[in-house]
Amino acid sequence: MIKLHCTRFDAGGNPILSDAEIDRYAHALLKDYKPGLLEKPGIINYQHFIETYLGAMLSFQDIYCDDPDKPILGMAVFREGEVKVFDREALSIQEIWVDEHSILLDNLVLENGKEGLARFTALHEARHLLLHSGDYDGIDDYDKGFVPATLSCRRENIESRRRPKCSSHEWKEHQADCFAGCLAIPTATFISFVRKLLREHHVPLR
Repeated sequence: MIKLHCTRFDAGGNPILSDAEIDRYAHALLKDYKPGLLEKPGIINYQHFIETYLGAMLSFQDIYCDDPDKPILGMAVFREGEVKVFDREALSIQEIWVDEHSILLDNLVLENGKEGLARFTALHEARHLLLHSGDYDGIDDYDKGFVPATLSCRRENIESRRRPKCSSHEWKEHQADCFAGCLAIPTATFISFVRKLLREHHVPLR
């Protein structure tokens, strides 16, 4: 897998990148993973990309959330530990063990008609897993009850397309959105496809 080369980091150890730099990195990953996705429009198999190319574990759970109006759609797990989920059969909250370098998606994204949301959420979490582990490097909380290092994304983090970018967390979410979009709809593929359509309809290119 291609590693990102970045020379600027914030206080938490996370890379400082422009949208253009994120786009170029996503392009490089796709070229290395499956070049055909850059040649013609297609749908990236996010499960295969995450598990085979990134080498991460992906699972679907009913992720426990303390605010039902703001459900957690995805979670990036940087260090192993226990996370709370809702057990539908027992109708109770349980704690399950999750391995480091994992992604959890809530079962909400598996509902019919939400395939695009599932894909975007998975790729959003992949971005966190790839490049936002800086806050957790060197931290050991095993003596505090197996507390995992995670970054949870609520529906508002995934579905909001216009958000302020002032805090480190807000920048993380913006970068994750940008990365997910660049993988789902590669810029090079989109431009090439639109130019082809314009030529077929005899629309002059400027």
